[in-house]
Amino acid sequence: MGVVAALEEVGEVLPCPALTRVPGTRQWLSGVASVRGAIVTVMDVSAFLLGSPAPVDDAARVLLVEHDGVAAGLLVPGVLGMRHFDRQEWHAQAPEAPERLRTYLHGSFQREGACWGVFDLRALVTNPEFLQVAA
Repeated sequence: MGVVAALEEVGEVLPCPALTRVPGTRQWLSGVASVRGAIVTVMDVSAFLLGSPAPVDDAARVLLVEHDGVAAGLLVPGVLGMRHFDRQEWHAQAPEAPERLRTYLHGSFQREGACWGVFDLRALVTNPEFLQVAA
């Protein structure tokens, strides 16, 4: 299963910048980074949802998002690019996934035997548990 997010929920997609770890924070706060002179907090989506950090390699990407006054960089293991789906590929039922991930999946698209869960980035970045980064 892959995961997609609405284009309007993502401000920018970047290769993972150099990160500075912040002491005393939970494992899903990867660190802070300078992006064009602005300090961005980078949160590891895999660590928060699945309990294991995303690899920070050449495939890793940071999605810059801002919702309800909360700005963050979301570290993900990779981005395959833009996908356009037809209305008939939409299914209201979310795909099978680990429980913490399933909380953020709102329906799916299915194409050629592949299932793409629709991930709600706004729900993630405004979740009080996700924002509580002090260990």
